Amino acid sequence: MISELQPVNTWLPIDIKWDCRVDGLNYCDFDFENGAKFIWLDINDLKKALADADSLDDIWNGITNDKIVSIYNTWASGIALSPPSIIVLESGKVRIVDGWHRLKVAYALKESKISFAIRKNQFSKFRELFDNIGLEIDRNANYYGHFYLYGKYAYLKNVIENKEGIRFSDIKSYIELENNAIRDDESIKKMVFDSAVIKSFSTGDKKFDGKKFERLTIGIPTRRCHCLCLSKRKASPELYEKFKADVCIEIHVDALVMILEDSLGLMGAEILAKPVEYIDINPVNIGFSSQDVVFVKDRAKYEDEEEFRIAIFYPYDEKTEIRDGLNILGDHNFIQLHAESVTDKHPYIINVMRKDGT
Repeated sequence: MISELQPVNTWLPIDIKWDCRVDGLNYCDFDFENGAKFIWLDINDLKKALADADSLDDIWNGITNDKIVSIYNTWASGIALSPPSIIVLESGKVRIVDGWHRLKVAYALKESKISFAIRKNQFSKFRELFDNIGLEIDRNANYYGHFYLYGKYAYLKNVIENKEGIRFSDIKSYIELENNAIRDDESIKKMVFDSAVIKSFSTGDKKFDGKKFERLTIGIPTRRCHCLCLSKRKASPELYEKFKADVCIEIHVDALVMILEDSLGLMGAEILAKPVEYIDINPVNIGFSSQDVVFVKDRAKYEDEEEFRIAIFYPYDEKTEIRDGLNILGDHNFIQLHAESVTDKHPYIINVMRKDGT
């Protein structure tokens, strides 16, 4: 703690924490009526992009001493503060519109990466302006909630330690899984109807004659996508056994979806996240499009999984490309997307539970 503004070289090191929650921006003067996002930038990259009127080198120019003391002591007490707010001007330069005191204290403490709040509709401009940019997560978001990923610790260790991204598997690859309990041909979904229901089907002005059909099976090809399969069930002994897993990871789905939308989404992909619907004979009240059936599975074999699925769909075209000849799908059975955070928190992993309790 300090009682008055002292030379920076006499300050004790402190842990700077940023409060990356949209709710935390309510007291700021900046207008976020179209939504806000949080990013981190390298401080040297920011200095090069600042408008001429803004400078970090003239460190205390225009700064109120008591605010500097208050900010330093707040961080020294372990309390997080909302990040400074910045915008991209028409000139392509960056203007700091709120949070000068916080920014300059962080700069004086030699923070190399600093979090910022930006307008949601300017995110693409910041991506164009900065090569080294990271996305921070509003950890208060709770539209989807938390779900659970089961697997082998040996394979998920690097994901847990945020050294590599989580895998999204090609839906067509599920037929190749070694584990028979979860192996499934999801390239096509089969809907089975008995004669009583078939009578209600029609083609144009004609109706099927139920007497001629005891059972009708309709195969609907699924739309090509990459999926992550989670469960509503937390650390379930039955699912540890079924998945041959030894670890259960609690996933903040809102955070993960946000990362996907702000990366692949900006390149044209569509991200859908919702519970799987389980069906048996005579399915009703479900969609039958190739995209709808990605979220449909057989009740008898899979209902115990209580699955929540995140799917990445790509634009319809000849090669399922996103841009610049980049064929994301190709022959790959999975894709990985690694998102680093400037904070010490994992971007989307909340908790890790081991089967043996360690």
